[in-house]
Amino acid sequence: MKNKKNKAGRAFVSGLLLAMSCHATAQVEGAPTASEQPTPKEQTAPDTGNSVPVVLTDKIHQINKILESTTAVHQYEFSVVRGQNVLIATPYHQYNQTWRLEYQVNGGEWQAKRHNGAEKISGLNAGSQVNIRILATEGARSDSVDYSVVFGSYPHMRYDLHNEEGFLPIPHGRTTPAFLATQAFTK
Repeated sequence: MKNKKNKAGRAFVSGLLLAMSCHATAQVEGAPTASEQPTPKEQTAPDTGNSVPVVLTDKIHQINKILESTTAVHQYEFSVVRGQNVLIATPYHQYNQTWRLEYQVNGGEWQAKRHNGAEKISGLNAGSQVNIRILATEGARSDSVDYSVVFGSYPHMRYDLHNEEGFLPIPHGRTTPAFLATQAFTK
């Protein structure tokens, strides 16, 4: 009886070690080597002519990136799913000094965002597209420019006050009372 338990135990441990070694080998073979990693030139954003937009999901996005050069263009695309309003906000003071933002609604003309702060795009239908692109301002002297953009579904809150339903848009940056920052209301 004791001998059968030892054989079963050894077989179990051997099988376990074999499975672990196969898994470790598969991870090593799938990992990129130093020669496969992209060079810094390949990592830079493309110029205006062939910039591919990043497609964003149906939520609000905080985008903090760096324009790698004065000719780099970063593009983002947001599809309206429910016909909701869209928020474009540039929360920091460097907007229009070192970088600028332009937006496009449903393939129309590109429009410059004129001021620092939040801008609401309303009157959209389900399936509408809002595109933005980030560019360095003309005369920018720095090779790399930090930017920050808030882009996506305009935050809102549904509420029920004495059986009267309501809908309240929440301005970007509003954090008082504290529960507004989390959008944690449920029905």
